[in-house]
This record gives sequence, C-alpha cells and structure tokens, in this order.
Amino acid sequence: MFSKLQIEVSDASPQLFVFAITDDIPKFDIGPEIPKQTRNDVEALLVCYRPNKIKTTDIELSITVTDDKPIYHSPRRLPFTERDIVDKQIDEWIQNGVIEPCPSAYASQVLVVRKKDGSPRVCIDFRKLNRVLVKDHYPLPLIQDILDKLQDTRVFSTIDLRNGFFHVPVNKQSRPYTSFVTQNGQFQFLKMPFGLSTCPSTFQRFINTVFRDLVVQGIVLPYMDDIVILAKNESEAIERLKKKIEFLGHIFENNKLFPSPSKTKSVVNYPEPKTTKEVQRFLGLTGYFRKFIPAYSVIAKPLSDLLRKDTPFNFDVKQKASFDELKRLLCQKPVLGLPRANGQVERINRTIIPVLSKMSEDDPTKWFKHVPSLQEVLNSTFQRSINTTPFELLFGTQINNKTDLRIQQLIDELQLEFNENRELLRKAAKTQILKVQK
Repeated sequence: MFSKLQIEVSDASPQLFVFAITDDIPKFDIGPEIPKQTRNDVEALLVCYRPNKIKTTDIELSITVTDDKPIYHSPRRLPFTERDIVDKQIDEWIQNGVIEPCPSAYASQVLVVRKKDGSPRVCIDFRKLNRVLVKDHYPLPLIQDILDKLQDTRVFSTIDLRNGFFHVPVNKQSRPYTSFVTQNGQFQFLKMPFGLSTCPSTFQRFINTVFRDLVVQGIVLPYMDDIVILAKNESEAIERLKKKIEFLGHIFENNKLFPSPSKTKSVVNYPEPKTTKEVQRFLGLTGYFRKFIPAYSVIAKPLSDLLRKDTPFNFDVKQKASFDELKRLLCQKPVLGLPRANGQVERINRTIIPVLSKMSEDDPTKWFKHVPSLQEVLNSTFQRSINTTPFELLFGTQINNKTDLRIQQLIDELQLEFNENRELLRKAAKTQILKVQK
C-alpha cells in the first residue's frame, strides 16, 4: 500500500517528533541493544499514536523544456515475464493516484531493472527528455557538512521514506512531459517520478520546507529521502533507536566515522577496468571515500591520467598497482574522528595572534620565524591556558629543539633568497619600463 508521511510536534515534549507511515501492518526496526522497557514504550507509541495535524507544502514539480519538439517513443518490447511486472505496477500506481491514462505528444519508454536484492523495479527511461529539461539548481546538502553535524550525538532515529518522490505532486501543465507508453496504453504521472534530472532538487526543496524549523534547531538532518533525528540520550528519541547508523554510505558510531561495508564491498568486487568509462566509474566509487585514504590523489593519479582527453587507454603496471592499492586501503576499515565545534581553534588563534605580534615587533614581516617557538606551548589545554611548556615549568627557561632551529635556518635562507630574487625582478622590470618609454 502507498505510504503517507505524517508529521506532528508532541505537545508534551516539543523536542519529540512522531512520523507515522500508514501501512497495513506496522513494522518497526528498533535496535536490539535498547532496553526492553524502552523498546516496548516505543512500539506502543508508534502503534497507538494518531497525529491530528499533517504538515503540507505548496511545492510541486514544474517542468520546462528548451526545445518544443515533442519526444515520443514507441513501446519497448519486453519479455512476457516483465510485461506482467509492468502491468501489476501500473495497476498499483493507478490505484494509489500516482499516474493516470492520458493523451500526450510526449512518450518515454518503460524498462525493468533489478534492485540490489534481485527484485524487479519498473522505471521510466527519461534520458532523452532530460537532455532538453531546464535544470533546477536548488542545492543538495553537502554530505561532509551533514556528517560533521553528527558530533555529540549518541542516539539516532533514522527514516528512509518509502516512495519519497511520490509525496510531491506534478503541476497540471507539466504532467504531459512525464508521459510514458506500454503495450497497454499511455499514462502520465500525477506524482513526481524517479528518473527526471530535476526531481532530486525539487524533492530536496520539499524536504527542507517540511523540516525547516527542525533543521534550524539541529534536531533533524535531511538528505533526500534519508532523514536522521539526533538525540543525546534515549529520552530525546521515540522511534527506531540505534547506537549505530548507516547514513549516506557511512557508518557513524561513538563519534567515529567508517565507510559502509555495503559500499566498500562494491569497490572490492569491482573488476579490473577494460575501458575509460569503467575507470571513471571506479574512481567515482573510491573518490566518495577519499577522505579515508591518505594521499588519495597521488595514489589514484595513474588511473585519473587515463581520463584525460586524447589519452589512449593503457591499463599497465602502474594503473594496476594504483587500482589494487585503492582497494586494499578501503578494505582496512579506515576510521575518521569527527570535528567538535567547541571553540578550540578560535581559542588557539586568540592566543597565537597577540603572541606573534609581540615577538615580531622589530620586524612584523617575519612573524613566521617565531611559529616553531610556539609549538611546544600548544600541546594541551592545560599548557594552552598558561602559555608555558613543561620544560619552562620545571627549569624556568625554554630550550630550543634541534628541528626547530633547523626549520628557522631554512626559513631564513628561503627568505633571503626570495628578497634577492625580488630585487632582481624589480630592477629588470624598471629597466624594461624605461626601455619602452624611450
């Protein structure tokens, strides 16, 4: 049965939000590590709660084309088994108000693809229509920003909207563009379909409008049809409580970030590329997790060089080594910590700037010479608060590290060389100017 998202703020606790998905049989995925009593309370709430307010928006899918020439295809020939799948899906869509029969000058073809679990999925091939669509440039959230906001969160409620796009209607003028044909007729979408290039941005606009207040408060993080509700403890969460979540291809647990095994598995099982397109696809998979791989661009360079224009495809020893190394590094289950926005960087800057200014009073342009001297000061919060190194505390005087002295010597040599080159450039420029003026 088609699901409908219902949203309401609890009067008893303004920090708790209930999302009811109307299905014939309620199914809950509540973390097994949750105490039994808490799990029972959550299940009872989800089963019995009936929201009395449904938040709606005026967001609709609007389609504009750059070419008025209609795009029309004859029905695609499908195997008999796939015809039954298509007919069943169309009947379900009509029953749920997703599509309707129509006459239209536009018509795309239907195809059946396989999901990850092997089950069939009916799709509309909008590729030619996408070429003439005016793009919706509403921005999608930056995934790294979303992952950074997961800091200090211990309990998560995750929602993956069922048929999320179908919550957004298609305006009446745009419906003919969404038309598709089968052996049994022509239909158009009343709800936003999958496959149109403008749909992700439109859906993100819809989700941001629905959850705007909650996003501002830092309670909800929406990315397309993936939604995470953040909580610092069980009392702030009321459904699908989990200590660990898989979100946007990452696993977040105890303030640490891991690449999702389901995603890295596709990298590990990726066959050796035979074409430039396959190399590009592999780099797209690994590039998504480049933050987990030190010096990713250096390791991947032999492969990325194959993508250059007019470069012949030659998967040789260097490319094979790069390919295997990227796989190996992702197989090691790399871990990242998440930054904490607790003001430490700002506090360090407020300490460093006046100190450097004082130390470089004689020559403010050489403030960088004194940076190594501050390294010992910034070892810990305690030392940062007193601006004193452990050696100074014990002996009352500061020592110089041999490495720091060598760094200062190199910096002085580079600065001297730069000054000499600058003077030569000035003289050459002056001579050239005078020569032109004559």
